[in-house]
Amino acid sequence: MNPCEELANRIINLYVLHPKVEEIWATLDSIRFHRSKKKSAPRHLFIVGQSGVGKSEMLKKYVEHNPGYIHVDEEGTEYDIKPVVFMELPNPFTILEFYQTIIKALGAPPITGVPRIGDVKRRVFTLLKHQKVEMLILDEMSYIKNTKYVKSSDSMEALKHVSNEAGISIVCVGTPDTEELQKSSFQYYRRFSLRKLLRFETCNEEFCNFLTAIEGQVDLPAPIGLGNMETGYPQLLHLWTKGIVERVHTLLIEAFKIQGVLDEGFNDLSKANLTIDILVKAKQITFGSDMDDAEFEKMLSM
Repeated sequence: MNPCEELANRIINLYVLHPKVEEIWATLDSIRFHRSKKKSAPRHLFIVGQSGVGKSEMLKKYVEHNPGYIHVDEEGTEYDIKPVVFMELPNPFTILEFYQTIIKALGAPPITGVPRIGDVKRRVFTLLKHQKVEMLILDEMSYIKNTKYVKSSDSMEALKHVSNEAGISIVCVGTPDTEELQKSSFQYYRRFSLRKLLRFETCNEEFCNFLTAIEGQVDLPAPIGLGNMETGYPQLLHLWTKGIVERVHTLLIEAFKIQGVLDEGFNDLSKANLTIDILVKAKQITFGSDMDDAEFEKMLSM
């Protein structure tokens, strides 16, 4: 891969492990460490944050950083060991589909036909044991909150049952309104500690450090001062993205696309630069008209 292709690859795969993410990763590591000692019941976690702040991507990256391996037992049977498993809950949520989705997340074929819930559950618990799963991450908890088919309390009991039977930690991930599931019962409040992944609410040093880290990862041929207030980049990027990580990534990737950096056959690293004019064009393509603060706050609460 030549330098131009390497640059394009870094831009497309842009992801910064900033302090807010590192703190949650440290919590996940702690949960798994204490479980490995088997001195107490598994600990669980609820992670909430607005759409676009990077919850799902953060957890998928965590899975990538904690990969499994193939284990062959004495009889020659191969097992795909998965210490951490990420899955999106089924929509619409039902108990049967919840268990079937776990099976698929473990890389096994779901039970076909008209399966009985007991058979599906036994299959799940067998796989969780053989694949030595330590932590099951459940994304889109809003599907539990909004389903018309199962009471939220019954859904949460199903999650608890999986943890109790398999001895694994459960991580629930959702938008701020799903926090009420964690608080719906004292047993859930006691079992699930709460962490919040928030947007960068102000254009402050923390946001500038995030932008500086992005520039460091992209590693342009010449520095541009993406996180330097004197360049004006931080102020504009925060104004247009409202400090939402996903929007920052989208805007910057579009800006480099406009410059042709992502085109097949790109071979001029001198064009790998950003200007305010390019960012304005990228903003118009990706976001269109500005949303005023009142509209934005209303959208966040939905």
